[in-house]
Amino acid sequence: MPSQCNFCTIRKTTIFGDLQEKDLKRIEQSIREKTFPKKQIIFWEEDPVEYIYLIKRGNIKLYKTQSDGRSQILRIDGTGGILGFDSLFNRTYLATAETIVESVLCQISAKDFRKLLEKEPEINLRLLKAVSKELEKNENLLFTLGTRTAKERIAYFLLNLYNSQCDCDENPKKIHLLISRQEVSEHLGLKQETVIRSLSKLKEEKIIDIKGKEIIIRNPQVLGEIARGDSKNS
Repeated sequence: MPSQCNFCTIRKTTIFGDLQEKDLKRIEQSIREKTFPKKQIIFWEEDPVEYIYLIKRGNIKLYKTQSDGRSQILRIDGTGGILGFDSLFNRTYLATAETIVESVLCQISAKDFRKLLEKEPEINLRLLKAVSKELEKNENLLFTLGTRTAKERIAYFLLNLYNSQCDCDENPKKIHLLISRQEVSEHLGLKQETVIRSLSKLKEEKIIDIKGKEIIIRNPQVLGEIARGDSKNS
């Protein structure tokens, strides 16, 4: 009987994408599917590393908290994302993971995952690619925060959401602002009023439309130019 993982609609987007049927059956024995409600903590920063998670459906924010209570959102992961892999060889998790919406995750013990990496070179390669991709995102974010204007930072954030949520060639494209304006401000190192003002400016210039938490990207090309600092409208 074929492995249930083999029927999973998002498997090809995960690190298990290249595995054969026999390998999937073996891995499946270690995987438990779990549903987490909205705003549920999956693991806390500095908790012992017990599990690695693959996102089957939903959106997760990862953030670090300072001693004074302020937090910084590091990234937002969606379908196909891996949670905890950056802490795999540490004793504790490097950040807190919390659901933004109700999410379904595939949970595998860190101990079993480490054994899997020893036996499956294909998974090692895909994990390295995932790590490389995250490093690239983090470096781009750091560069954006250090060199870009408020408007360019907002454009960069919206463009990333656009690219991660887009699964078609339709234009204009609706995206969902998954976090509050305050959380956006924390993520981009801006004041909340600056975030609101920058969004309004992009709307005035007919680059986006805003309807509550729904945003329509009317001109992704110009948005991309602004995000890269190439636009005269920056």
